[in-house]
Amino acid sequence: HYPLRRQRQMCIRDRIRKKKEIEKDKPFSVSIYDCIKLFTTTEILGPKDTWYCPSCKEFKQATKKIDLWKLPEILVVHLKRFQHTRYFREKINHQIRYPLKSLDLSPYVIN
Repeated sequence: HYPLRRQRQMCIRDRIRKKKEIEKDKPFSVSIYDCIKLFTTTEILGPKDTWYCPSCKEFKQATKKIDLWKLPEILVVHLKRFQHTRYFREKINHQIRYPLKSLDLSPYVIN
């Protein structure tokens, strides 16, 4: 049999796993503006995504940022339907709220 400490750890892991499964199935709503804001924020790349600096000739941990410079007349947005992990993929069940008319993305455009 497992020692008592090991049994407690397994019990806690099972509770966390069950809670994650319940939360995973609950869809929640988010605004398209929140999505654009997240898309345009600075991202710190991980240690496995280093960038080679041509000046110092070393691999450096860097940041990445996507900016909107100009908006098109017609905008097509592709939303991710699945979240990929190392071993499997999960369907994303979040609902995205967006206006049918007058989508204003001007606060996200660099002047």
